[in-house]
Amino acid sequence: MKKFLSVCIVALLAAATQAHAAETGMVVETFTCKLRDGKTMADLDAATAYFNQQADAVGGLKSYFAAQLVPIRANTDSDVIWVGASPNLNVWAGEGAQFQASGADARTQARFDEVVDCESGLHFSSPLHDALPEEADDTEVVIEAFGCTLNPGKTMADVAPAHKAYQAVTAALSAAGVGNFDTVQWTPYLANAPFDLAYLTVHDDMNAFAATNSMYWTSKEAAAAEAEWAKVLKCKSGLYAGKRVRQPVAAE
Repeated sequence: MKKFLSVCIVALLAAATQAHAAETGMVVETFTCKLRDGKTMADLDAATAYFNQQADAVGGLKSYFAAQLVPIRANTDSDVIWVGASPNLNVWAGEGAQFQASGADARTQARFDEVVDCESGLHFSSPLHDALPEEADDTEVVIEAFGCTLNPGKTMADVAPAHKAYQAVTAALSAAGVGNFDTVQWTPYLANAPFDLAYLTVHDDMNAFAATNSMYWTSKEAAAAEAEWAKVLKCKSGLYAGKRVRQPVAAE
């Protein structure tokens, strides 16, 4: 793929035309979806293909990245999660306005509405570990997802020691040759999310997932990190198959 979740898109009204505007950094929009009665993933693939055709025809959404996450082992009643991405809010605003003005947004939304029923959310994204190799022809990954709530009396500031301990683990994994993955933190922005923050770790494939986690759970660094997480957060986890469905257009 890769860099599967290292870029993000969000739907917001922002002053994209302002010169020297401050930037937010990466933002993610998610659509947690159930297939409508009688519909299949093949129908969703067809709607996605139409979306890509419309985006290419309009010439907008050049920074847009999109992926689908399908549960492998997860306590969820969703059939698929759509993840969209852009580097910042201002980029989205300019590209999204063009897509809307063309009518392509309404046309593609109608196609998706025929296939899936979704709940949406917007999140800020920041990296904790960035080492997944760039592989343009590989579009599939395996993702660990953790939705976490703060323990009573804890704040976001209290998470910093856990992050530091986790990065000690990633350094040890990298030294052992199994650190080729990405981990990002999502913080809800405009979302009715059942978590205070989420973490997604993106692996090249199932074998890479198994090798990394085998080393993780048998390391002394992981024991220290897990103790720090437990002080601050209570998390629910799930395993997903990820598939890239749109890649940002390379700068000319």
